[in-house]
Amino acid sequence: MARRTLPLAVLLASVAALVFGMLWGSTAQRYRRAAASVDELSAANSALQDSLSVVTSDLAQVRGDSESRQEQTASARLQEAMLLNDFELRRLVRMGLKDPVNELRHDLVLHPELIPYKGILGGTMGFTNDSIALLSTQWAFARFEDGHIAGRCLLSFEVGPGGRISWKVIAATLDQ
Repeated sequence: MARRTLPLAVLLASVAALVFGMLWGSTAQRYRRAAASVDELSAANSALQDSLSVVTSDLAQVRGDSESRQEQTASARLQEAMLLNDFELRRLVRMGLKDPVNELRHDLVLHPELIPYKGILGGTMGFTNDSIALLSTQWAFARFEDGHIAGRCLLSFEVGPGGRISWKVIAATLDQ
């Protein structure tokens, strides 16, 4: 009985076709799974983008409301902290201050050396605009702090020629 042998080329072609079919089949399945995952991720991304837009819009609204309330509160606090009447304000304007309340507060903030206490733990004593109450055309009350300790003081001030302001500490104390 004679044995039939397949030519080597036919055998190699058959093996190559079998391997290619196996690889192509698994590659095609992987490709379909990857495409499905990409579609799912794209849908999830779109949903997240929509949610982010809503949250961003809500946050902007909340920030706007909060800033508006803060501005109203700050304005009310500044008005409460000022005991000057219209006559006294006009007098300070005649003395050379265009915007007496803001100029006096700003000037005092620039003079932390008036505070008779040193800061602690590396802090530096200072005044802030919203902690200064103008009592009259010559008196002010101010709080000071360094981030660790705080206090208050009573000051006198004079407005000289050209709106030049000079300060003098009358009394000061640290908060207990």
